[in-house]
Amino acid sequence: MNYYADTGFLLSLHLHETTSAAAAAIMQTVTEPLPVTPLVALEFRNALRLAVFRQMITEKQRAAVWTAFGQDIAHGALELASADAEAAYAEAESLCDQFTGTTGVRTLDLLHVAFGRILGRTEFLSFDKRQRSLAALAGLNVLP
Repeated sequence: MNYYADTGFLLSLHLHETTSAAAAAIMQTVTEPLPVTPLVALEFRNALRLAVFRQMITEKQRAAVWTAFGQDIAHGALELASADAEAAYAEAESLCDQFTGTTGVRTLDLLHVAFGRILGRTEFLSFDKRQRSLAALAGLNVLP
């Protein structure tokens, strides 16, 4: 199987969230590294900074989670994935034209699903309702 995890799913693995147990359970079945696109890396980084700003975590916790994220890459649970940005944007535009009018997805939802598709992934890991809907419409198997 070829998995793509959106940023929210990865955050669930690294922070204490209501979805953390479900994310951990899914990871018991994942046998390959999850790709980390530049979009995912930036969004993950920004989400941690926002969590500090919103006083949901401390700066010390943010630094620890960021270090753990880097260790996941170093140890092979995650892998940096280069993807053709032009192809991803073209795919996102196509998904937009097909589905935004009926699903109300956001631009980042389009980009995550587009990256998953251009990377040849078949399994889409997300807890985001709109993103899950779009991924399913785009032919991806949505988990959990």
